[in-house]
Amino acid sequence: MKAIIIDDEFIVLEGMKKMIDWSSYGIEIVGTADNGDDGLSLFEKHQPNIVFTDIRMPGKDGLTLVKEILQQSPDVLCIVFSGFNEFEYVRSALKLGVIDYLEKPITIPTIKETLDKILDHVQKQQEIVELKENANQTEQIKLEKITMDLLFQNPNSFENWQSQLAEDSQKVVGVMAIVHDSRSLRLPTRSDSYLAISINTGVNNILVVYMYTSDTSIILKELKNITVEKQVIGIGNMWKDVVELRKSYEEALKAYKYALFRQLKGMQLYEEINRNSKLSKYISEEEKEILYHIILGDHELVYESLDKHFQELEQETLETSILEDALLKLFYLCLETLEESQYDIQNKNTFLPQTELQNVKTKSELRAWISSNIDWIINASEEHQRAKQNHLVEKACKYIHRHYNHNISLQEIAEEVGLNPNYFSALFKNVMGMTYIKYLTQLRMKMAKLMLRHGDTVAEVSQNIGYATYRHFSDTFKRQTGISPGKYKEGISI
Repeated sequence: MKAIIIDDEFIVLEGMKKMIDWSSYGIEIVGTADNGDDGLSLFEKHQPNIVFTDIRMPGKDGLTLVKEILQQSPDVLCIVFSGFNEFEYVRSALKLGVIDYLEKPITIPTIKETLDKILDHVQKQQEIVELKENANQTEQIKLEKITMDLLFQNPNSFENWQSQLAEDSQKVVGVMAIVHDSRSLRLPTRSDSYLAISINTGVNNILVVYMYTSDTSIILKELKNITVEKQVIGIGNMWKDVVELRKSYEEALKAYKYALFRQLKGMQLYEEINRNSKLSKYISEEEKEILYHIILGDHELVYESLDKHFQELEQETLETSILEDALLKLFYLCLETLEESQYDIQNKNTFLPQTELQNVKTKSELRAWISSNIDWIINASEEHQRAKQNHLVEKACKYIHRHYNHNISLQEIAEEVGLNPNYFSALFKNVMGMTYIKYLTQLRMKMAKLMLRHGDTVAEVSQNIGYATYRHFSDTFKRQTGISPGKYKEGISI
């Protein structure tokens, strides 16, 4: 805590600073002043937690100073110094809110007594604040948990929700979900019209709004007031039954992704997407085939299914804008499918398909465009697969490095990386250019040389790098290096 001292007597200022070990009380004296005007400036500069001030000073007196300080910062702890027969001043000071007064001449025991009062007061205030915060946090945590349970449709979620909200649950006439791209987007938690809960699934930021009225325009107005220009917000429909929260969330997520894909900023309502779209919201059989073949990695069948899909589209008389929507939908589904399969599509955030489509004029150009971009997706999936394979082999190598001094088997390493032993063996050799056993042997020989250089005996080295017998180690070392471990050790010591 920081403190300042204000008194027109030099001896009081110096005495107060020097006769008390302020640091033992967790207090730092950050400044002193000899009049009320300078004292106020000092306060405004340092914003201390504690102010010691004389009552009677030339110019601005202590009472006026205390009043002005407490008007600015009501939580500041003020202590006044008073002389003999200044009880009326003291009474006035106590009415202003000072927590103690010291009668002059000031003594060390009286100061220490006051400091004990200050620390006791601070502790009680902190306890009160903590109790309030804990109570609020506990309630908020419970609300977030039951809302998350409702969202994921966990068992007994509705009963727990009713129990937690108690009487407020009777006021709820519907629930709606909002997906957004900013952790700072927060509605006021409670109002006469709704209860808003912020949650995060680990992937998406969500606002869940329990409505006390069917007028959802209230929420749209609130969001409009707090939304910055670059934010993206997807808004689901209000569902009357709170157990339908999942449906509103899925709608909000679709609206959010639609806005991202179209590079739309601000609020995007799910109902507006359905109202404006002439395409089916369901995935066609042709689209399913394309997605399945991409996941399975059968590129030939991907293009066969793609041709079939184009034939279906070309049989219909569609406006260019509807064709564009159909292709954007397909492209979007491909990206989404790969993401759900834990592929990481590089540069997808900087790719602007809707911008490119503005330059496409004919069906053949549309076909060429989607084909080239399906190529891009397939290549991205292949790159991801290679990266994943490299990651698994790297993980296996790290495991070998940690356990080279044990009798580790192919089965053990394969289980560590979650692969079939035969597949792992082939994968390791393909990535590393050698079998796992050769890699392990080379590592052991490197460690053996190091240990021999450090003076370990051949028997010690054999045991410490994972060989069951001295003979096996010695033969392997000689086969790898062209010299026995004993000769190698002798050569180093010469």
